[in-house]
Amino acid sequence: MELGVYQLSKALSIAQSLELDLVEISPKASPPVCKILEYKKFLYEQKKRDKVLKSKTSKIIVKEIRFGPNTDEHDYEFKKKAC
Repeated sequence: MELGVYQLSKALSIAQSLELDLVEISPKASPPVCKILEYKKFLYEQKKRDKVLKSKTSKIIVKEIRFGPNTDEHDYEFKKKAC
């Protein structure tokens, strides 16, 4: 199978002859980019890729500490270390 620009009907017939699916990869491109592959496998790989990206992102946690007007320097340092 060769790479190139095909009419929709031709691309669908090629996919059907290979018993695979025609999957739209980039709909905003001109012309839209499609691949002939197994759709379930494509979804699995996409989900796996998203999971890896999500695990690599850092999560910011903001904690709040309340201090009164008579808080000593030692108390401040102790609470700062505890969080």
